[in-house]
Amino acid sequence: LELRVEKRTEELTTVKNRLEKILDNATSGVITIDENGAIQSFNRAAEVIFGYSADEAIGRNVKMLMPPSYAGKHDSFIANYLRTGEARIIGSEREVEGLRKDGSEFPMELGISEFQSGGKRLFTGLVTDITKRREAEEALQVSEERFRAVVDASPSAITLKDRSNRFLLVNDTYGAWMDKTPQEVIGRTIYELHQKSEADIISRNDQKIFTTGKVIISEREVKFPDGVNRDIVSHKTPIFSAAGEVTAVATVITDITERKQGEEALLAARDEADRANRAKSEFLSSMSHELRTPLNAILGFAQLLEHNPKNPLDGKQQESVQQILKGGEHLLTLIDDVLNLAQIESGQFSLSIEATSMAPVFEECLAIARTLADKRGITVIDRTEDKDIPAALIDATRFRQVLLNLLSNAVKYNKDEGSVILKADETADGMVRVSVIDTGPGIPREKQDQLFQPFSRLGLEATDIQGTGIGLNITKELVELMAGRIGYESALGKGSTFWVEVPMAEDGEKTKRKTKRKTKRSSPSPDAEAQLKPGHTLLYVEDNPANLKLMETLIERVPNMHMLSAHTGELGLELAAAHRPDVILMDINLPGIDGVEALQRLKESPETRDIPVIALTANAMPCDVEAGLKAGFHQYLTKPIRIDEVTSALKSALEGGNPAVH
Repeated sequence: LELRVEKRTEELTTVKNRLEKILDNATSGVITIDENGAIQSFNRAAEVIFGYSADEAIGRNVKMLMPPSYAGKHDSFIANYLRTGEARIIGSEREVEGLRKDGSEFPMELGISEFQSGGKRLFTGLVTDITKRREAEEALQVSEERFRAVVDASPSAITLKDRSNRFLLVNDTYGAWMDKTPQEVIGRTIYELHQKSEADIISRNDQKIFTTGKVIISEREVKFPDGVNRDIVSHKTPIFSAAGEVTAVATVITDITERKQGEEALLAARDEADRANRAKSEFLSSMSHELRTPLNAILGFAQLLEHNPKNPLDGKQQESVQQILKGGEHLLTLIDDVLNLAQIESGQFSLSIEATSMAPVFEECLAIARTLADKRGITVIDRTEDKDIPAALIDATRFRQVLLNLLSNAVKYNKDEGSVILKADETADGMVRVSVIDTGPGIPREKQDQLFQPFSRLGLEATDIQGTGIGLNITKELVELMAGRIGYESALGKGSTFWVEVPMAEDGEKTKRKTKRKTKRSSPSPDAEAQLKPGHTLLYVEDNPANLKLMETLIERVPNMHMLSAHTGELGLELAAAHRPDVILMDINLPGIDGVEALQRLKESPETRDIPVIALTANAMPCDVEAGLKAGFHQYLTKPIRIDEVTSALKSALEGGNPAVH
C-alpha cells in the first residue's frame, strides 16, 4: 500500500509539474482566485502582463489588477454569482481594462471558468494583452475614416460592386446622382437603380472585368435617376483576392459635361477665329489689289516720264517726277509692311529654315546698302570680308529682309558723310551675331522703349525721312520666328548698334569671301526698253484703261514690238488663237473668266499651249504668287510694275529663259 501511495504521489507530482510548466510557458496570463477574490496562482505570462511577481500577487485580492472603475464592482459581481448563479463574465471572452503595477491601464481579453478543488470553489481567468491589436484596430479605423472622407469628397462618383451587380460601397457623389443616400444604395443591384438598358451596359462591362481581369475605360452620355444627362468617363478596375481571383469591380465615374461643353465652345471660338482670319486675309488681299492697281499707273507713268529719250524732262520736271516715285515707293513699302505684319500676327507666315551660307546674303545686302549710302556720301564698311563666317539656320529670303531693313535704317537715319559697319561673330552659345553699327544721332533714352512697336517712328514723323514705323517690328518678329534674338545699343550723339543672333548650323562649313561692289537699280536704265528683239507681238489682257495705256506707252518705245490688248479673258483667248502672239501678259482679276482660267484654256489648246504667259497682277499675297506659279504662268509679276522688270521678263519669255517671280 505504501508503495502504491508513493507511486501515486510521484505520478501526481509529475502531472503537477507538467501542468505548472505548461502554465508557465503559456502566452496568456493564467490567474486563479477563490470565492473571496484572493489570488491563488499567477503564471509567468501574468507576471509579464501585469508587472507583478507571483510572490507579490498570490494572496492579494484580484482587484489590484483592475482600474478603479472595475475594482469597485468586482466584489458585488462575485457575490451575486455565488448567490444566484447569474454570471456577467463567467465563461465569456470580453474586452476589459487591466491595471499594471506601474499604474498604466491597458486593454485585455478575459475569459473566466469555475472549478472545485478541495471542496472550494475557485475561478480561473485567462488574460490576453490586446494592446497591439487594439492599436491596429484603431489605426485601421482611422485609415478607413480617412479613406471614406477622401472617397466621399471626390467629385467623381465611386462604386464597388460584386459579381452579382450588388453595390458594396458607394460615395456621396454617386448617392447624389442616384438621388439617394449611400446607405440606401449599398446592398442593392444596378437593376434596382438604373433603367434596364443602362443597367445592361454596366453589367456587361463589369462581367468583362470578372472574366478578363483587365481595366476598362469608356466614355458616353448617361441619364441618371436625378434627371441629369451627364457626359461621363467610366474607369473600371478589378479588385483581386489573395488567391488572384477577381472578387469585385471598382468604378470611378467622372462627369466631363463641362469639359465637353468647354471643348465645344473652344472649337466654336477657333472656328470663329479662323473665319475672322480668313476674312482679314481676304480683306488684306483685296485692299492690296485695290491699292496696287492705281499705284501701277502712278509709278509706271512716272518711270516712263523719268526716262523718256524722245522728250527728256527739264530739271524741275525731273525733280517733280522723283517726288512722285518717292511717294509711290513709300506707299508700296507701307502696303507690303502691313501685309507682312498681318500675316505674322495671324500665324499664316511660313518660313523655310535650312543651313545657309551667310556670305552671299551679306554681299547682296551690302551692295544695295552702298547704292543708298552713295547718295549721301556715307561709307559702308564690311568687317565680314576675309573672315570665316559660319553657316546659320535661317530662311535666306527672310534673313535678307531683316538685314536689309537694319542696313537701310542705318543709312536712312545716319548723318551725311557718316559710316555704317557690318560685323559678324560667333557667340559662346552657338549663335551667329550680325551687327550693324551707324554714326547717326542715336536714340534718346526716353524713346527707346518705343522701339519694335508698330507704327512708332520715335518722333521722326514730321521729317523728310521716309518710313512706315513697321520695319523694326517685322524684323523682330522674323528673327524670333527663326529662333533668334534681336537687340540694340544706342548713345545719344554717338550712334546706334542693332544686332541679331540666329542659330549656327551644326557642322556648317565656314566660308570666306571677298566683298564685291555691285549696285542694284530700282529704276530702269534709259535704254532698258530697247533690249527686246524686234518683230514680236505682245498680247496684254487687262481691263483697267490706265494700265493698258501705261503698257501701250512702254511698248511704243520698243522697236518693232506690236501690242494687242483685250479687256476680258474671253476676248484674250480669241485674239490669242487668231494672232498667235509671241508672249502674253495676263491680269488675274478680269471680268468673266479670270486670268488663271484663261491660262488653263490657253494650255489646253494646241494652237496656244506653247505661248509663254506672264502674270501681271495686283494679287501680291504669297499664297497668290504660289498659286499662280503652280497654275503654270511663265513668270509672276506684281503691280506696281518696274519697267526694267517687265522688259526683262518679256525678253526672258521670248528667249525661252527660266521663269522668275518679281
